[in-house]
Amino acid sequence: MNSTQQLKLISVIITTYNRAYSLSKTIESVFIQTYDNYEIVVMDNCSTDNTNEVMKKYKNNNKIIYIKNKQNLGRGVNKHNGYLLAQGDYIMFLDDDDYLTNPNYFQNAITAFSKYNIGMYGTSSYIFSAEENKLKHRKLNKVGLISGKSYFKHFQTLYSKPLSTFNAIFSKVAMEETGFENMKRMNDSSIYLRVLSQYDAFLVNEPSGIYNLSISSITKNMDYDFLVENLEEKIQIFNEVDYVKDLWIIKQILLTIYFTLKNSNVTTNDKEKILKWALSQNIHKKVFLYLGLKIGFVLF
Repeated sequence: MNSTQQLKLISVIITTYNRAYSLSKTIESVFIQTYDNYEIVVMDNCSTDNTNEVMKKYKNNNKIIYIKNKQNLGRGVNKHNGYLLAQGDYIMFLDDDDYLTNPNYFQNAITAFSKYNIGMYGTSSYIFSAEENKLKHRKLNKVGLISGKSYFKHFQTLYSKPLSTFNAIFSKVAMEETGFENMKRMNDSSIYLRVLSQYDAFLVNEPSGIYNLSISSITKNMDYDFLVENLEEKIQIFNEVDYVKDLWIIKQILLTIYFTLKNSNVTTNDKEKILKWALSQNIHKKVFLYLGLKIGFVLF
């Protein structure tokens, strides 16, 4: 590895809201990294708990930047603002209740970026279920150097994605060249898809950390507005590429909604709104989409 690559800065963006009880563990899990050239950008979405007090103990740590919003801007905008503030050559998004466990994660990513022309280095993850009180290793079904176009075409069908955004480190150049500045909603799948639309990826089955699945996690609490903003971001990405057809976006929409129905607490009212949204789309096969949703609502 050359000395220039070794000095590359990694920005860790932590978005937080009313999770003072877990935030310190998340922040300090970054401290275990053997690769020391990183910054931590904590984006506080106007928390009303004691997050301010938690952050005071890091006020003299020059690796940590703490920003508290004057009002709650929503998850996606908060994450996007963190991205715009980040100074790193590489970017990682870390939720405030997840944490890193592999001390060599950053170093392994830097090595991969120096060896391959990639936009993303991704890993498998541990997942902890509070309901089951179990820790499992969620592996990726493909590893090694993967063509971005192939990954994009078969995203979440032939190729699984890393469980969350903290399981991947992205090239800032790749993010800039694929339009991240204009993203309205920074959801994990949309982040992956934007980079993969133009850049290859390198994946490994070495867990980078622990994803916490609890009753208060984002996965369990996705509402209609959150879901539709994510879907519309995927449609925007679809409109920007020329190598996939309508069936691709229909599959992606159905996969996203099925995942939400299976894992989140979606109300009957939100289901009705989702059906109306599907029929409003300018997609040639929207009847297929509508029927797919009707079937999904029965299954889930």
